[in-house]
Amino acid sequence: MKILIWFLVWINLGLLVLFNSDLVLPTATTISRHEIYPEKIQLLSSEQIAALPKRIDHEVGAPPPTTTACFVWGNFSNNNIREAQNAITKLGIKTSSINATILSLSNLTEQQLMAVKQLQSKFPQTDLNQVTCP
Repeated sequence: MKILIWFLVWINLGLLVLFNSDLVLPTATTISRHEIYPEKIQLLSSEQIAALPKRIDHEVGAPPPTTTACFVWGNFSNNNIREAQNAITKLGIKTSSINATILSLSNLTEQQLMAVKQLQSKFPQTDLNQVTCP
């Protein structure tokens, strides 16, 4: 009798797994394979590459890039803050001085933020912190 009950339990578990295998196992991915036509492949010279149309990251007439946030960049020494202000001005970013060692950067786009982060590597002793925009 015990053997029969265990047999029925195992059959029940087996059927449960069989009918719910789509939930348990990952689905098979379908990769669409595009045919490659080797006779259509051609090498381009540097002149032909230069003549190709340039890629535009954003469409003409599209809204300007969205602002990410405002940041406070600080703990500069007196000499370094002038260098940082000059570099930020060259990037076209609005800044204001909170005090002698802290700069406030407002309405940064994603590209400007990346440029500021690269610039921050020149001033490793400084901190760049996100704040709410006024």
